[in-house]
Amino acid sequence: MFKNIRFKNYKTIIMKKIQLFLLLFFISSIVLAQHSAYKPTGEKYRRMIDSKVKAVITGNPNFDTLFSKYVKEVFSKKQVDFITYSEFDEERTYTDYSFIVPVELVVTYTYEDPLKKDREDRSFMLAYYPGTKKKILAKDFNPSNFISYVSFDPSLPEDYLNSSLYRLKNMVQEIYQTIEILEKTGENKFFLKPSIYLKDVYNSKSKSIKEKELIVCSDAISIPERDFKKVYPYKFKILDRESYKKEIALNKEGQCYLLMKSYIVEVFVVDSKTGEIILETGFRPEMRKVIANRLAMQQLDAKQLSEIVKMTK
Repeated sequence: MFKNIRFKNYKTIIMKKIQLFLLLFFISSIVLAQHSAYKPTGEKYRRMIDSKVKAVITGNPNFDTLFSKYVKEVFSKKQVDFITYSEFDEERTYTDYSFIVPVELVVTYTYEDPLKKDREDRSFMLAYYPGTKKKILAKDFNPSNFISYVSFDPSLPEDYLNSSLYRLKNMVQEIYQTIEILEKTGENKFFLKPSIYLKDVYNSKSKSIKEKELIVCSDAISIPERDFKKVYPYKFKILDRESYKKEIALNKEGQCYLLMKSYIVEVFVVDSKTGEIILETGFRPEMRKVIANRLAMQQLDAKQLSEIVKMTK
């Protein structure tokens, strides 16, 4: 049993310190798959529609150059100003602004057993955060208050900004996609489960997958290409990790890719050109398989692939 679950900030050279002591908010892969827990009702809806946009640069020149370019392209209908983390700390109480901000969360698990060491799980997100006139409390700055958010690639935690450049444009597009979906729902007081609603919208487009080439990373599947072909009836390409990233970075039309943030509990298919999520699902890992092979948590098998295929028909 955990003695407690606390959320604290983790300071890196790149990521400015932000207070993130989140109360009673359990972050898991499933939670982060939601892309929004924001209920656009009342004043919150009007602010979401009318707010101006400020984007926070990180101080990493490689990231900031592409980030600025893609934000301007994707948010072309809005005037976007770019600010530093210091300016964000001062301005995030401005209610007429929303902020696109890279966020690093650290979840600390403290065990009752003194023989067990505390564990920290780190998560990295690009969030669309509304300014609030309230005093900034720890509980105010958490994913349940983000209008939209998307995870960075966690494969290289110490260098996640650079390791995610290959799909940074798609990340910005996903942020915008979620905002558009929420705006189109209107001011709906019955909009109580954003994650379910968004998933339904994503999966309404799943039939388009059969018309595209699916790009798959070889380390995301547990079956050889010949068996993949037996299950998946459409055009596809299986690539090693570096080739996969280079292909996605091209943002090709008529192409989509299989994306798993870390585990098979959250599986997406993303349109390479538009960045739209066109399929979202997930699988509960079988413990016997995980015990036999730790990669079973990170790789799709033939049965799971067949479930994805069913969603495209």
